[in-house]
Amino acid sequence: MSLIDPAEIEDRDDGGEAISLGRAANTMLTGLRMMVVGRGECPALRRLFVELCGPRGEEALIGLFVIVKQVAFRSRRRLSVHAPGCAAISSDELIFLSALAAAQQPETDGQGRERLWLASLLGAGADKVVSGSLRSLAGLLASAGQTLDMDDWRPGPCLRARPRSVH
Repeated sequence: MSLIDPAEIEDRDDGGEAISLGRAANTMLTGLRMMVVGRGECPALRRLFVELCGPRGEEALIGLFVIVKQVAFRSRRRLSVHAPGCAAISSDELIFLSALAAAQQPETDGQGRERLWLASLLGAGADKVVSGSLRSLAGLLASAGQTLDMDDWRPGPCLRARPRSVH
C-alpha cells in the first residue's frame, strides 16, 4: 500500500470531482459529513454502516462519532468538510480518511503513521487519545473485512494546487 504524504494535499483545492475511494472509505466519508451537519442519528446512515460492517455496524458508527467529536474539540482551525452527497472531497476529508487508512497498518517504532496524518489535521491537538480511537475504529473495520486502500486516492485534476490566502 502506498501512502500519500500529508504535504501533498495540504495546499490543494477543495472543489472538483470525486476521487474513487472504495466502499469503506466512502461510508466513513458519508458518516463524517452527516455527523458534521448534525445528522449522525439518521436511520439511512445506520443502515449504511450495518451493510458495511454487519452486526458491528452500530459499534463502527459510534466509533466514528467519538472520533469526529474528538477532532472537533482538538482542532485549532475550522476544518473543511463538504455537505453530504457532494461529489468533491476536501483536503481535510482526505487527510481524515488517510489517517484512518494508516491506522489499519502495523505500527513502526511504537507509533502508527496515523499520528502523522492527525498532526497535519490537528496540530498539537493530535494526541494518543485520538490516535487510539482511530486505531480502534480501524481494527473494528478490519475485523468486519473492510480495509481502506489508499492506492486509488491520488489527488487528480479535482485537487489542483492553489495559492495560500489569509482571511
